[in-house]
Amino acid sequence: MVGNKNTTELKKKVNIFTRMQHVDVRVIYTLIFILISISLLRPFGVPIYITDNTRNLYNVIDKLPPGSKVLIGSEMTSGLWAEYGCMSTVLFDHLFRKDIQIFITSFQYSSSLVLTRELVFPKIDNGNFYGKIYGVDWVDLGFIPGAETAMIKFGTNIMTTTSADYLGTPLDQLPVMKGVNKATDFNLVIVMGGSITIQYIRQFSGQWGLPVGSATSALNYPKWLPYVSTGQIIGILNGIRGGAEYEVLIGKIGLGFGAQNIDGLSLIYIMLFILIFLANVGYWSERFKEGKR
Repeated sequence: MVGNKNTTELKKKVNIFTRMQHVDVRVIYTLIFILISISLLRPFGVPIYITDNTRNLYNVIDKLPPGSKVLIGSEMTSGLWAEYGCMSTVLFDHLFRKDIQIFITSFQYSSSLVLTRELVFPKIDNGNFYGKIYGVDWVDLGFIPGAETAMIKFGTNIMTTTSADYLGTPLDQLPVMKGVNKATDFNLVIVMGGSITIQYIRQFSGQWGLPVGSATSALNYPKWLPYVSTGQIIGILNGIRGGAEYEVLIGKIGLGFGAQNIDGLSLIYIMLFILIFLANVGYWSERFKEGKR
């Protein structure tokens, strides 16, 4: 009788389902680390549904004729770079490949421009920018303080708002600035940021009638959806997911680490689902063995 009892207890201890109820949290963290490492080193591209908002922004950019002028509002905070880095890289890559002239500025965060230059541009065509030349095909206008007030002045007369680029070169000496001195000289505006998006909508869409696209964090994504239905925003990228979707559209999986992030999250969710399932099986099997319901 005692032997049978000991055997039963032993079986219970070695039961994998029972053990899953008492997994050391360090084991879970180790598994998460391994799965994330796999996705970063070897992105396999989990099948992902392309949302209309991402596809709409892609289509607008893809239909722009060569030589079009796009203003990029680099308004993201450095703390959210994990999300904005994914979106920035794929957008700039697409714009450069389309032979579109790019004008970068910020009315809110000067640090975001540094992040763009240092972390995004080296990834684009391995730092070659598809043969594009600074000052001819693209320009960084630098940080313009003043938020919406500066934005209004910028849209009216760029040269009187800021006279030089971030390097200190006078704007009238840069070929890319030829014929560009007001908001309506741009074909498209894309704001990469959160709270200041509404100011871009009010000015560039509301006052000057320009198409405005958005690349925003997942937290702010629902906030801007009503402006899509009104036509004030032509498309939105939704954080890491938006970056991953755009990678699929341009055929460059992993360029902005969007696919890696989505792969990692997917693997972690699958792992957690399995652990929760096994733990629940173990719990209920113990309950039935003890005669409890």
